Amino acid sequence: PCSVAGLGLGSGEAAVSMGTSDTFFGITDTPVPSTEGHLFVSPVNPDEFMAMLCYKNGSLNRERIKDQICPSRDWAEFNSLLNKAPLGNHGNIGFYNGESEITPGLKAVRELHSE
Repeated sequence: PCSVAGLGLGSGEAAVSMGTSDTFFGITDTPVPSTEGHLFVSPVNPDEFMAMLCYKNGSLNRERIKDQICPSRDWAEFNSLLNKAPLGNHGNIGFYNGESEITPGLKAVRELHSE
């Protein structure tokens, strides 16, 4: 809620917080309750609602991937490797879960495969 207020998010806007757990949150004036995620009255406008999704695999998972790819375990080296990849990564995208995920419910994937 404090991030919504601090960013001044209004209806139709969203933000991502990348921390130990990653969080996606946004504001809507047409809430649709679900069994996944959370829905609260907006901390900024009582006529709007804050939708929030929390993901277990955040910074610790990013660090695990970095450590697997970079022998030095250095973020600067990891960033350099990422910058060498072509934009769009040839259409490849990956979701790596060190732990089983909350939303959506996904089993842990602890292996990296590169071609």
